Amino acid sequence: MSGSRPLETLDFVHALFRCHLRVQMLADAGVYVASGSSLSRVLRAHGQTRHRGRAKAPQRVRPPSTHVATAPRQVFCWDMTYLPATVMARWFHLHAECGMTTCT
Repeated sequence: MSGSRPLETLDFVHALFRCHLRVQMLADAGVYVASGSSLSRVLRAHGQTRHRGRAKAPQRVRPPSTHVATAPRQVFCWDMTYLPATVMARWFHLHAECGMTTCT
């Protein structure tokens, strides 16, 4: 894309969104304007990639903290599973619980 056409491209991108079209759909029809990354670059340059609407903006999720046991009975983990029985439509409920301790 040349430097003299970003506003024309911006108008084109707005027209695409109004018609609910995507660049891939136009490419399938044999019409090529610009790559998807070029159009994203134009939108980002004009500040139009920010969150809009009434919904909350996506929040970053922190990774879970590490659990450390320094003594017995501080950290527990559990699991529950269903085991099939020999009788049809009957299940055994297996509930396993274990405590994590340090072995240093």
